[in-house]
Amino acid sequence: MRLQRRTNALGLFAAGLLSLTLAMPSGGALAAPASAPPDPTDISSYAPDGTTDVALGARVTASSSYEMAGEGWAAAKLINGVLAANGKPDGWSTNPYDKITDPSKPATVDIALTGDADVQRLVLFPRSDQTYGASFPAAYTVSLTDSSGATVFSQDLTQQQAPTMPVVVDLPQPVTATAIRLAVTQRGGLSTGDGYLVQLSEIAAYGSPVVVPPVDSVSIDKPALLLQVGSTSTLPYTATAANGTPVVQWMSSDETVATVDQSGQVTAVGAGTAQVTLAEPASGKTAAIPVTVQDHVKRAGDDFMITAFWPMTKDYVNDEQFAALADAGVNFLQVVPTSDLTDKSTQLKMAALAAKYGVQIGIADDRFGDLLSLSDDQIKAIVGEYKDIPGVGGFYVDDEPSDATAYARVYKDMKEAAPDYYAHLNFLPSGSYGSDQNEANAMQKWVDLVGNDDYLMYDRYPFGWTANSLDYQGFLGNLDAVRQVGLRNDVKTATYIQSIGVTNGFRRTNAAEIRYETNMAMAYGYKQLSYFTWFSPTNRGEDFTTAIIAPDGTKTDLYQPVQQLNSEIHALGPTLMNLDAEDVYLNGTRYGQQAVPSDFFVQAPSSDNLTFSYLRDKTTGRNFLMVVNNSFPQAIDTHLSFDSAIGSVDEISKQSGDARSVPLTAHGLDLQLAKGDSVLYGLPTGYDYDKRPTPTDTNLAANSYTSADQVDSAGGWSAAQATDGVRFGTTTSNGWTTPVSTASSQAQLTVDLGRTEKVNRTDLYPAGTLMDYGATFPRDFQIQTSTDGTSFTPVAEVTGHARATGPLSVTFNAVGARYIRVQVLSMNQTAQGFRAGLAELEVYNDDGKTPAPQKPTTIPAPPAYTAGANVALNKTVIVSSTTPSSYEQWGWAPRFLVNGSTSDGWTSNVGMHSGTNAVEWAAVALGAPFDVDDVKVYPIGSFAVDYKVQTSANGVDWTTIASVTGDDGSATSPRDFPVGSPASASYVRVISSKLKTAGSAQDGTLMQIGELQVFGAPSADRAGLEGVIAQAEALPESHYTLDSWGTFSDELASARAVDAAQYPYQYQLDAAQARLTAAIAALVPYPTWDSATVYQAGAIVLYKGNAFTALWYTQNQVPGDSPWSAWEQIGEPVATSQGPVAAWTASWVYYEGDKVAFAGHVWQAKWWSRNEQPGDSNGPWKVVGTY
Repeated sequence: MRLQRRTNALGLFAAGLLSLTLAMPSGGALAAPASAPPDPTDISSYAPDGTTDVALGARVTASSSYEMAGEGWAAAKLINGVLAANGKPDGWSTNPYDKITDPSKPATVDIALTGDADVQRLVLFPRSDQTYGASFPAAYTVSLTDSSGATVFSQDLTQQQAPTMPVVVDLPQPVTATAIRLAVTQRGGLSTGDGYLVQLSEIAAYGSPVVVPPVDSVSIDKPALLLQVGSTSTLPYTATAANGTPVVQWMSSDETVATVDQSGQVTAVGAGTAQVTLAEPASGKTAAIPVTVQDHVKRAGDDFMITAFWPMTKDYVNDEQFAALADAGVNFLQVVPTSDLTDKSTQLKMAALAAKYGVQIGIADDRFGDLLSLSDDQIKAIVGEYKDIPGVGGFYVDDEPSDATAYARVYKDMKEAAPDYYAHLNFLPSGSYGSDQNEANAMQKWVDLVGNDDYLMYDRYPFGWTANSLDYQGFLGNLDAVRQVGLRNDVKTATYIQSIGVTNGFRRTNAAEIRYETNMAMAYGYKQLSYFTWFSPTNRGEDFTTAIIAPDGTKTDLYQPVQQLNSEIHALGPTLMNLDAEDVYLNGTRYGQQAVPSDFFVQAPSSDNLTFSYLRDKTTGRNFLMVVNNSFPQAIDTHLSFDSAIGSVDEISKQSGDARSVPLTAHGLDLQLAKGDSVLYGLPTGYDYDKRPTPTDTNLAANSYTSADQVDSAGGWSAAQATDGVRFGTTTSNGWTTPVSTASSQAQLTVDLGRTEKVNRTDLYPAGTLMDYGATFPRDFQIQTSTDGTSFTPVAEVTGHARATGPLSVTFNAVGARYIRVQVLSMNQTAQGFRAGLAELEVYNDDGKTPAPQKPTTIPAPPAYTAGANVALNKTVIVSSTTPSSYEQWGWAPRFLVNGSTSDGWTSNVGMHSGTNAVEWAAVALGAPFDVDDVKVYPIGSFAVDYKVQTSANGVDWTTIASVTGDDGSATSPRDFPVGSPASASYVRVISSKLKTAGSAQDGTLMQIGELQVFGAPSADRAGLEGVIAQAEALPESHYTLDSWGTFSDELASARAVDAAQYPYQYQLDAAQARLTAAIAALVPYPTWDSATVYQAGAIVLYKGNAFTALWYTQNQVPGDSPWSAWEQIGEPVATSQGPVAAWTASWVYYEGDKVAFAGHVWQAKWWSRNEQPGDSNGPWKVVGTY
């Protein structure tokens, strides 16, 4: 949570779009290189022969800096040797949130070289991305100072226009310097929504390091050590000798406390204090540091963390301020990279003061400004410089990254180098992600990558500028969403407490409001609370009020109430640290949160605004109740009614932390709570609201903690999403899947129900979009159960399951289980390889009334085809990601991709990518196969730079019909991709490999399309249907019963109509073929004549391929053996000009279009008829031929 609030779109990419010509300053100070013209995109080409860039690896401080390395901006990037990367800037910018409206506002950059250097050339590289030279200073001074602080070179430069080349400053002769300063006196470019900025890509200083003759010296590069018994730490040191190589010795003053070997490795032996000395006997030089050894070194997070965010300024790094922190109960101070505290000497001074007063600090070394560009070894080395130093408790990773996963490598490096130290990363509030669920998904991705150490933290400032205002819905929704992620993954949660105001933004909170916010956070199970801010910020772009400590270091009116509140938190802390907030309910006004269940063990009057938090000790299993007055403007008197099984509760004291038994009167309790106040009760040992019978017809796995032994987290999948209630994959909740593996690979997905339940059914919902739905469904798997999470028993097994078309319900004999596992035994093959996945796993105690699994949505059938029409119009769109529904008001939604308008469209979700090399896609499901012969893609906004247009018959296997690179999106005409050989496809998609930065830097890189159009006629393979029609037309009507023939005739007529259509869809052809085939199979033939059977008049039999009807009672008389037989042949084929036609038979039913032979003519039925002889001109027959 930066001092600048992210309430407005950051327009860094819009700053200074006007490209002007460089005006050369007079006096010859601006000189061209003596050799061939250098390449402005190659920093090294500006180095004079025999020189190096001595600024590389230096330390940079700036009067104002936008520290967003993921977006390409950080002071450290000014001396990293990079001009631009992945289409993004790489350099330094003043803070756009300062909103500087006066171009004469000064700005400075100071670069402290790693040592003395003889400098002969300075080069200022302008911003070097797509807006070259933007916001370059109009007037400035570059100067060099030596180790004494004396200025050894200074040059004033006036740059009236934005440069088109780097600015080169050649010194008359090399000078020895230790520092460089850029002092801007006039800002250049145009004022934008971000005000006047100063921006550069790089400052290079060419020269050579000064070689200092060695002298006799030794030093230990850490001021002190704090170690736990049994641990080791190797001390870095520096030793030089005037003559030759120094020979050093290590020694410990007390080897019962700590030993040290001759490599400098200190081993903690027993509790106490010792001194470790480094000596160089030849010169007599020594250095020593104290080593403190404790049986247990308390780490950040062992106790309830109360953090001060935004520390004091450098002038106030003193005993008074650290004593004030300690006296107020603050046990952690987080340093931030945008402060003036980031040089190592100041960090070490703060650590020493922190250790003195029992506080710990989070290191934000100035080299952390561009962590993403540092190698693993570099990050570990910096962390190692501070590890084991008393007072150091953790390290700063990043604040409010748009994509936290980019910092997973950094986090892992820090934890590898210092496993016991807190690595601080803070997420944006849920509103910046579009929804609470989106933030939960972002946090889940983070946990999947880095594990469940430390905290899931975010900042939100809910108290508005207007008195008594509070964004309850956003505040509580964010608290609960993060609570659930923490609970599912067994990771602690943290948030910020609003203790300052910004004029017309949010107000400075009072004591009651701070108390309310902290109590609600504790009720939701949070274990770290960070005050924003502790020290009042100064020299910032925003108009801040005072905080807890004023800018002059004095305590404000908030100090004492915060001190009192923190003491209460620490009293409750030992109890709270083990409690998980299992359920949180709101009584009275709920603001979108869960209501108190009617059978909950405590009830209050319905009009009383209270929060009930049901907490469980994860070690002992004892349950607790926290009650919060859900109002900060007024106190409340209420009455709590408890379950009859509860005779008393233990109130946990806010002064001592001890439990005090409170008896209940008639199972009730009168309670008075001050504004925003709370009370914590321990329930009787053994009482468990959850020890109710297992409910029936309820998904017991919903939002339960779910784990997997493997997960494709890079694709946005997670185990937690398999129980988040989303049955069918969405852009924000895919479900769980394994990485690509082999057919015989095994995998486990395990859900913890929280307690032992009676279970007898699991529903497995396939993963995938409408295109690839069910492709990853496990082929062979078992359902296993366990009561302890260690020993699992198979209760059901499924084998040979191919690609799923819908959810599968697996039932088994009821068992008692807390853990349910899907044990995958083998996997199905997908387009990417073998893998297994599920969108959702549900678990039930089915009493026979639980509904069947929900069927998946199907793609609607397309409308009748019109030649030349856009077949994508208003079809189903499937996308890789999208913005929340609120963006529809600005013209962004998946459905706008095919709505016939090019002025709106689809955008990938904001804040997901900071780099340009990213994959996003949008696909349209055509609803049927089409012979696609042309695709048109209309650009809009941040149109993709590199992309492919692809078609697919099944949504899994894709064929590329066009591949585009380097599309700058400038042309507004549609990108037209005709297909030389039309390909049958049911899906068309556009998939990116390189994106463009959005207009707002905060949004990151995006893929946006205005409209997607597809052309081509339906794919129609009529051969199958026409073959069945031919088979049907060859069947003799006289051989089948009237009823079955009637149904058959209807289907034959329908099939003929489908076949005759100009543009039938394949599914229509296939359906007609299936129906006609079924009708043929359903025909009921007349029985074959049997000599032993007695036949009555009118009976029909088959004999030797002909049909006969009995004229009277008969038995054992062969049909057709004489003209005077009891049998008359019916439907006897007659040779006609139109081929064989059956003779007319009075008893038969005829339908419109049927033909018969009668009296020398071929007749065709005009409508349905029976027993109506052909020949009547007004009758149902007309002549169509002769014989």
